[in-house]
Amino acid sequence: MPEDNITYWYAFYTFPRAEKKVSEKLVKHGIEHYLPLIKTLKQWSDRKKMVVEPVFKSYIFIKVLAADIKKVLPIDGVLKVISFGNIPQRIPDNQISFLKLLLESPDEIEISSTLQSGDKIRVIQGPLAGAEGFLCETGSKNFKINLDIVGHSIAIAVNPAFLEKIFS
Repeated sequence: MPEDNITYWYAFYTFPRAEKKVSEKLVKHGIEHYLPLIKTLKQWSDRKKMVVEPVFKSYIFIKVLAADIKKVLPIDGVLKVISFGNIPQRIPDNQISFLKLLLESPDEIEISSTLQSGDKIRVIQGPLAGAEGFLCETGSKNFKINLDIVGHSIAIAVNPAFLEKIFS
């Protein structure tokens, strides 16, 4: 299949707080996209409220043909495609899949005495199998690993039985 007919994921930068509106417009245009959202507890002076916010402020992920990037840019709220050296940067499908899995079902964890903070690790089992990152924080009963997904570091809890240390 010629490369011109393959769709890829790209990260697009939006106006601040316009991610959800851009998502609605993409739905109307029938354009495949992903807006990672997370529930967070917000505190105001008089109340607390659970709100749904984008994980990455001012970013939305869109799957299009390279030639169709120019068709996305005029959509109200979209500022630009993330590029390096004027080349739009493709995001591998597995990174978007990992991101979706992270937000759908993070696992609880327990500390593993064989792993130490700073160790490079790989997830070997479960929905995140194949993801690599670093052990960033340990505690008495849990720890976090950082996974580099779409250029951002995400801390996630993973069962230590699903991890292996990577030796360079």
